[in-house]
Amino acid sequence: MKNLIYASLILLIVGLLFFTNSNSGDTPNEGGVESWGTTYYKAGTINIYDPRMGAYGTVDSDKALMHFNLVDIAKVAGHLCGGTTSGFLMTKLALESLYGKDIPVRGDIRLSADQKGDTQKVAAYIIGASEEQHYGFQTWITDASMKPEKGDTLLIFERISTGKKVKLLWHKTKTINEHTGDSNRFDKMKLKTIHGLASDAEAKEFHGLLNSLVLKMADGGVKYDLEVLNQGKSIPTAMEGCKCHDALK
Repeated sequence: MKNLIYASLILLIVGLLFFTNSNSGDTPNEGGVESWGTTYYKAGTINIYDPRMGAYGTVDSDKALMHFNLVDIAKVAGHLCGGTTSGFLMTKLALESLYGKDIPVRGDIRLSADQKGDTQKVAAYIIGASEEQHYGFQTWITDASMKPEKGDTLLIFERISTGKKVKLLWHKTKTINEHTGDSNRFDKMKLKTIHGLASDAEAKEFHGLLNSLVLKMADGGVKYDLEVLNQGKSIPTAMEGCKCHDALK
């Protein structure tokens, strides 16, 4: 009798284990490595401090350090492409040059760009920049006088507390031509696919080209030109104060 009970228990346990394993793939750990894979994380992480989070009491000031990776960019932008991926990588390079071993600080970084696109929006998102004067932080400037060469993307980052300024240049059209063979054809494939007008074969080809480009970029396969425009001061000064104090009068 005992042997029968033991045998029944073993069969029950084995059955439960089989059922659990057979369904584990249906509910991946959303947002985790299991559901995204590991390749996107090769692009690294941007660590940045936001003093406003402490000022508002969202978290204690000493915990207001945020971490961004390429998966975070995909979530906020709704996709990854050459532009969004470059926005992340160009910002990462700029902050490394501006801050060295120091932690970058939101509100201490000014972004200048000639237009608004995926690359510029991602950079602004990471550094917390806005074109509006919001509690002292007006750190995104659209400057039409910035004239990159046709097919290039240009961003200028400035560390306000030191005045150090760097220019990042991405040869966008050249990158896409080298990867796809024809940037014009690639752009048409993109428009047809995102508007649901592409055939299954066309959409599959576009997805393959785009995803392989993003993975190549995440793995360091695309280079950006970085130029230091101004070395700035060696010792940081206090950040620009809030310019909205008149409202308190």
